[in-house]
Amino acid sequence: MTTVSSYQVRQNFGEFLERSFYRGSNFLIKRGKKPMAYLVGRPYLAAFFEILQKDKSLADTMALMLNDEASTMIDKGIDDYKEGKTVSINKLLE
Repeated sequence: MTTVSSYQVRQNFGEFLERSFYRGSNFLIKRGKKPMAYLVGRPYLAAFFEILQKDKSLADTMALMLNDEASTMIDKGIDDYKEGKTVSINKLLE
């Protein structure tokens, strides 16, 4: 995958679109050092959606990863575990 600046894409959008569609090139678009977006061709994206349709658990996992509230709760749980803040299964079942 080629990394390009948002300025390059803005100045030459048609060229990047054609490279993505006709050559199958994929681009990571950055503004400064921050990754902002991806430009991928239709076959790449179609394959991605096909995988998601076939594997519902993967789709559910992605939905959780994109949910800020769920992601924050998972990160907190991992941090609590690393700090030794755990509860036994027997205590949970009481």
